[in-house]
This record gives sequence, structure tokens and C-alpha cells, in this order.
Amino acid sequence: MTSHNVVYFKFNKYHSGVSWSLEDASPIICSDTFFGGLIWSYIELYGLDEGKALLEKCVKGALRLSSLYPSRIGVVDTFPTPLFSLVKISSFGGKKKKVYLVSRKVFEQLINGRELDPNELEYHYDVLYSKDEGEDYVEIIRVSRYRNVKDRFTEFTTPWRMGYYVLGEGCGLRLHYQFNSNEVSEKKFSSAVRLLSENGLGGERTVGFGYSDEPPIFSKMILEEPNASKYFTTLSLYYPLSEEVKAYSNEGVSYELIERSGFRDYRIGGGRVARIRMFREGSIFPLLNTSLGCMVDVGGVYRYGFAYPIKVRWSE
Repeated sequence: MTSHNVVYFKFNKYHSGVSWSLEDASPIICSDTFFGGLIWSYIELYGLDEGKALLEKCVKGALRLSSLYPSRIGVVDTFPTPLFSLVKISSFGGKKKKVYLVSRKVFEQLINGRELDPNELEYHYDVLYSKDEGEDYVEIIRVSRYRNVKDRFTEFTTPWRMGYYVLGEGCGLRLHYQFNSNEVSEKKFSSAVRLLSENGLGGERTVGFGYSDEPPIFSKMILEEPNASKYFTTLSLYYPLSEEVKAYSNEGVSYELIERSGFRDYRIGGGRVARIRMFREGSIFPLLNTSLGCMVDVGGVYRYGFAYPIKVRWSE
């Protein structure tokens, strides 16, 4: 059993991009997106020097952050499916697409190496549950909006498309976090997280996406992790150090890569940042005695690339 610090955000409508197209969206808000919002909230509260100081500490691994996952607050939590089990789970109920989110109970079964019985599973709102969990599902609805937009200068109209997610009553997004150094003030971190909840997170915040009128809820979570394990699955995006990549070359791994890109904040001049590939949430790697990731300079700004490791029992 391991204890985790968690924060629940009562966002009910948000856009988290996964490509250049606004129409593409993910129910998960990735760890690097959250980190960027956290740093700007810290600067807004405590000034530029304090923000730079926090960034320097984070570069050294002082703060560990997960991505944000949909939850029915206080009832049901979702997690990324450990990728070694995606093929088996994707055949559940005759469904061809991969299942990327599972309930906490199913997640704990998977990381402890227990076999899943398809007859004891249910699939609701893109999440896989155990049938004995009842009917308190996390209501996750994907919405696509289409409209024509008129250019004020040329007077031509172009189609505008955006995908986003809406969470049901009592639902929100959940973050895991750990302090690896006493140099990071928990009080200041909590204040910045509260401001971030008010300012908003994700894309299209100027039109009301990704913010909450209610303060975030700080809590604890106990996870049933295996006591001894050679492997971990990550709850965050992961950009490994070069020595970690070399160490994995002769070991069993299970992963997917995603591309991350974007733009610098207008407050530091804007402009596109470098595109990089990162290991997505749920990827499996051997546990190493290293930092398990790093911060990546993508052109004057840093992208968060530390893994948030959860031990997993896996036989290749």
C-alpha cells in the first residue's frame, strides 16, 4: 500500500489538445500542460524571481506531477491502462478500439498481475469497470462543435471545429503530486494550484473552458501497489535521460510515443516551441535508480518530462 497526495479539480468542460487540430481532444490533461499553468500561477502570486526559483528546483526533480484523470469525486477514480494489457482489454465486448482508461479497482488488479475475467467487466463512457463496482460511473462526454467563422479583414468564411470534453455532475479531474525536496513550499504550491483552478487549464480558456468556480479539493489516496517489482508504469508523460534509454535497450518495455508541440506564452514573446516525442501515460519500463526523466528545453521554455512511477508486476 502506498499513499499519494491528490488534488481534485471541479472542471466540467475542458479542451486538452493532442494534435495541431482543435477538433482532436483527450479526456486526460497531460502533466506538461499542468506544469506550465502551475509555473505561471506561481509567477502571478509570488513574482518572476520566485517563479524562476521554483523552475530551477523542478529541473532538479523537486516536484513530481501526474497527468490529470477524470474522476467522480470521492467515489470513482480512473487511471491509464498499463500498456502491456491493451491488446487483451481492447477485445472486451467485441470492441476494436483500445481502452486507455480503467477504474481504480481494475487498475490495481492489473498492476498486481491479476488476470481479468471479461465476463466481470463493463465498459461505460470510454472507461473499463469491474461489474461489482456498482453504477457510479464517471460520466465523460466528448463534444464536437462546428461553426463558420467570418474573417473581419477578408470577409471570407472558414469552418471552425473544436472537440472538448464535458464531465457529469459530481465529476472532475484528479492530479497526483509528490515533493522530493523540502525546498518546495507546500503552502505556496497549494496557493498556486488554487489560482490555477480559477484561471483555467487547457485550451480555449478565453471562451470558458477549463476553469472552476469551486476551489480544488486536496486529499490522500491509498493505492494497492506490489511491494517488490522490477517495473513501473507512469501516470505522467515521460522524457527519459539518455542513460535511461541505454539501460532500457536490453530490457523488456511496453510503450507508446506521442508528439508534443505548441507555442510559448505571449508574456514571453510567443512563437512555436520545438516538437518532441514523449512516452505516453501507462507506458511500462524497468525501475532504475535515476531521476526517471527530466525537464526538456524546447526553445526558451521547459516541458515537464519526469515520470510519475507506479510499481507494476509484469512478466514479459
